[in-house]
Amino acid sequence: MTTSTLPFYDRVETALHDQTLQTALGRATTRFVANRANALEALIDADGLRDQARAIRAKALARLDELLEKLADQVDARGGQVCWAEDGAAACRYITKLARDRGVKLVIDSDAHYIDALDYPRWGILTARRAWVTKEDVLNTLPVKEFRKRLRRNR
Repeated sequence: MTTSTLPFYDRVETALHDQTLQTALGRATTRFVANRANALEALIDADGLRDQARAIRAKALARLDELLEKLADQVDARGGQVCWAEDGAAACRYITKLARDRGVKLVIDSDAHYIDALDYPRWGILTARRAWVTKEDVLNTLPVKEFRKRLRRNR
């Protein structure tokens, strides 16, 4: 990515100065705040409910290891498999390798959030490489005609 202005940021700048959009967002925000306040008023003891929720969350977090082990045992008992990944990247590698080992064809994309990033499938390629994915495992390495044929066949 370069330091030049990206089209995404240009669109953001335009949207920030769009009076119609700003009016609509203002109304939506006002309605959201009012509806939330009305919903809280309708509760008999909103503060008590919040306190209970916090206590449940804290109790669950304090027992997280135990609860995750219990979940894993239940998944295993039903024929499932739990992947204990060290981080998100390890989970991605596990899932990608699992798909490849089972013959699932992959499509690597750029996960672009703006048009200029469509040419950057770098992260998808890196994840695939870490899972020993080959060109034969990836549908969008095929010629366009064959790629379209495969997509139609799988519908």
